[in-house]
Amino acid sequence: MEEGGIERDFGDYFRIARTDNGMSQESLSKLTKIPLYHIVSLENSEHESLPECVYVKGFIRACCGVLGLKYSEMSAFYIESRRLYLQK
Repeated sequence: MEEGGIERDFGDYFRIARTDNGMSQESLSKLTKIPLYHIVSLENSEHESLPECVYVKGFIRACCGVLGLKYSEMSAFYIESRRLYLQK
């Protein structure tokens, strides 16, 4: 996703959305019941540390609900980010 002329990866965008909402990683973890280490992995775009895509999409759906993001956009962004990672 491009923001202000700068290409950002999923993790950057996810982290910015969380901090813009004034929320810590720990708070997001508690509200969504997603383990903190998965929140950290999402923000760091550590695809190798995340479970299968179907679970990650569930994490994204829960986070979008809390952060007021559009799930369809964030899910598509994650899938593209994961695809690029797997091509490396």
